[in-house]
Amino acid sequence: MDVRFGPRGDLFICDWYNPVKGHMQYSLRDTRSDKTSGRIWRVTAKDRPLQAAPKIAGEPIPKLLDLLKSPDYRTRYTAKLELRGRDAKQVKTALDAWLAGLDAKHPRYLHQQLEALWLY
Repeated sequence: MDVRFGPRGDLFICDWYNPVKGHMQYSLRDTRSDKTSGRIWRVTAKDRPLQAAPKIAGEPIPKLLDLLKSPDYRTRYTAKLELRGRDAKQVKTALDAWLAGLDAKHPRYLHQQLEALWLY
């Protein structure tokens, strides 16, 4: 049904379970249909520890802005959510300074600029 990566690098696979097999062979109102059961698998690499999840809640604005450089989408998204709850003028001032301090030779420089644009 769905596949997502967690913030620590683990993979979650969600599967809906229904004892009635098939697609349209049975009515959606079939009493044997199970509308409450499902399975969630968590997949991790053997003999390799998970990444430490970054601290986001309550962190200072400059540290949250540095999280926008993360290769992990979920980290960047959550940092932007936290920044939305902060004073807009303070965030804009810090974002202007952060953007001016980016390394133009960094391979992800354009992506970092795009993250700043989205935050503006």
